[in-house]
Amino acid sequence: MTKCMFNSPTTCSLPDEMTANPVPLVLVVESDKVQRDLIQLCLQRIGCEVISTRNIGQISTIISKDHPSLLILDTFLPGSSGLEVINELNQKKLLKHTLVLLISAFGFSDIIQKAKDAGVQEFLMKPLDIEEFATRVKLMLKI
Repeated sequence: MTKCMFNSPTTCSLPDEMTANPVPLVLVVESDKVQRDLIQLCLQRIGCEVISTRNIGQISTIISKDHPSLLILDTFLPGSSGLEVINELNQKKLLKHTLVLLISAFGFSDIIQKAKDAGVQEFLMKPLDIEEFATRVKLMLKI
């Protein structure tokens, strides 16, 4: 597997066993229902299967059981931050075959650097430009 460069989604690749599935599975973790529904609709329109939640306690279980190709999560979640969640998932080695796209209303350089350090492949600012979002996801998943 090729490691993705943070600002170069075209260099992203998935392991062969994940590219054999023509319908990529995406896990969306977003606390705002309207944002979560918008993201889910966009992902479905570009051909993805979607699991969405606002409950950070479900993330490890979903990743272990369903093996999503992509995890999309917000930096600000109830009871935690997206960066803390990513670090926990990395410690458990659950992101080995899952790409990560972090979304945030704040683009502070320290947040972006921490995301890079945690292995996040993409970072998008809210409000999401849905066309850019769809393009980035398609490049990441090669669809």
